[in-house]
Amino acid sequence: APLEGADAEERRQRDHAASGSRGKLPANPLMGGLGGGDYVRTAVAGVKAGDLEVALTCLPFAEALRLLPRLCQWLSSASQVELGCRVGVLLVRLHRAQLVSTPSARPVLMQLQTLLHSQVGTLKDTLGFNLAAMRHLSRTSLTANAVMGDDGDTARQPSKRLREATPA
Repeated sequence: APLEGADAEERRQRDHAASGSRGKLPANPLMGGLGGGDYVRTAVAGVKAGDLEVALTCLPFAEALRLLPRLCQWLSSASQVELGCRVGVLLVRLHRAQLVSTPSARPVLMQLQTLLHSQVGTLKDTLGFNLAAMRHLSRTSLTANAVMGDDGDTARQPSKRLREATPA
């Protein structure tokens, strides 16, 4: 249903632009004021991670083919890259035989492959940078504790309020 709603909204916007109307087209209240791509992304993001594979398994090939260009839009705007990767990999794995035999799917698949490689590489770089920063902070903390004489192995004393509350 989100794909049909998004397609209808995009058709409505194209028709409005083609008619030469000068007024701004009001947002569709049924879609929460979101554009077509954002509406589909929000709908897919609302599916629980465990149910995503089941939902995509039930998706017919024609609908999966309509979803692939939207995945490219999500990945090119770098919004919810993890979700886009998960959905893209699941769709390609589930419909591999049909995608290979459909010539019109090839350009979208090539674009999806390029975007997946670049966005996943960016995420890996960010993760590696953050991991290195955490290791550096850990080493710095251990060094500071060693200089202060606290080796981190001593048991902490209970707080004053806890000592007063427990009977002797």
